Amino acid sequence: MKKFLKKTKNNMVEFASLIGGVIIYKLVGLMGIVAIGIGYGIYIFLYKKKLSKIISITSGIIGGIIGYFIIITIYFNNIN
Repeated sequence: MKKFLKKTKNNMVEFASLIGGVIIYKLVGLMGIVAIGIGYGIYIFLYKKKLSKIISITSGIIGGIIGYFIIITIYFNNIN
């Protein structure tokens, strides 16, 4: 039973990430999806390292935001 509940919590986090990714895609476009991918990758990496879920999610969010600004900076520097 504990194993089922643990998988259900992981699925809920992944589903929330998917919904958040769709919303961000509608708001900021393709670069937002890349940032979601970066944040999700950080979350999975830290969660597999046995860190707590809160630390993993928070680090993923911060990493996604930083990744988004890096992508935007590269994009605008290449336009000019």
